[in-house]
Amino acid sequence: MDVFWFVPVLLAVIIGIWVFYIRIMRSGGEGVRKEGKTLVDKDDRGLPPPF
Repeated sequence: MDVFWFVPVLLAVIIGIWVFYIRIMRSGGEGVRKEGKTLVDKDDRGLPPPF
């Protein structure tokens, strides 16, 4: 039973870290986009920049 409870907890931790990492990358992408570099913005959202 220990393994049965360990797997969903491990998945929840991995998903939480993944979401937190994506938020950091998006905030960083906003800063890069303000400098005129749009490569990170395109890779992040899959959409072309507004300009």
